[in-house]
Amino acid sequence: MSLERRGHAEFDSFDRKVRQGGMIKPSVNLQELRRRIYRKAKAERQIALYEEGLRKAG
Repeated sequence: MSLERRGHAEFDSFDRKVRQGGMIKPSVNLQELRRRIYRKAKAERQIALYEEGLRKAG
């Protein structure tokens, strides 16, 4: 029961802050998120091209 209360308390705190017009700071800013997505996509593309090259060579 204590876990449920703590979980609800966290949501209550969040709701209270939103209702008061407070801003919720994201854990990662948008620019950093874009960089991470770009790096991941670039790495995945390089891996795909490498694997394709191995299939053609083999």
